[in-house]
Amino acid sequence: MDCPYHSCSPASKWQSLHPLATLEIEGSRTFMSVQTRCRKWIVAVGSCHSIAFDTETEDVIHGPKLNNGKECPVLVAVEDKIYALSSFPMVKVKLDFEPWFEVLDLSQATVVDGCLEDCAWEELPSPPCFPCRLDAQEFFCSPVVIVESYVVVGSYILMSIRSDQHTTYAFDTVSAKWHKVHGSKSLPFIGYPTQQHGIAGLYLGESSQDNHRCPALIRPGDPVISAYSIKLTSCEKEDDINLSITEFPIKSSRTCNAV
Repeated sequence: MDCPYHSCSPASKWQSLHPLATLEIEGSRTFMSVQTRCRKWIVAVGSCHSIAFDTETEDVIHGPKLNNGKECPVLVAVEDKIYALSSFPMVKVKLDFEPWFEVLDLSQATVVDGCLEDCAWEELPSPPCFPCRLDAQEFFCSPVVIVESYVVVGSYILMSIRSDQHTTYAFDTVSAKWHKVHGSKSLPFIGYPTQQHGIAGLYLGESSQDNHRCPALIRPGDPVISAYSIKLTSCEKEDDINLSITEFPIKSSRTCNAV
């Protein structure tokens, strides 16, 4: 589909976007942009498959298979590594079964005949809130776990699940260990916020709360976009970390005057 656009300059002409490639992959997939030390890619992961588009050479590159299929996984990149986490972990069906968390290290990867070589998906420890080590009764009535929000802050991957417990966990990509965030709080946004380049710790995302707008102006399905300042600090308790999030609601034609 062509998407014409027009700039403010009178001398400019209408232009159209044109398709560059087709990333064919089975099942529901997640897309993300990845910039390693050597390449800039658009990566798609879905089911057991991974595929990448090189934005410089415009080549489609087939990646290695995951250890287990994941439907619309949480997908993030930290330096040269891509992390895939099941967004809806299951215990009774093959899709989204363990391992729920995997990593693909691209630091030594090479491209041979349109395929990624010298790299493979490796299993990582699951988040403590995932349904692992269940007894017989828990397995029969297995808990429903849905990842609702996540973000990368420095070398940490933070995630919150849809739950009444309001708990956030952080994965240290250096030590490959999970930590519980000190205090009872969930990430205040939905999905994955966009980091603002050039401003450390500042993100834009859809707020999970509507209390920054006048009730009369709220429409169903109308998202609230806020800016978030996110900081992590060490905690006295070894396995916990402190999380500080400051939310700055963004004014628009549909927000209250006082925010």
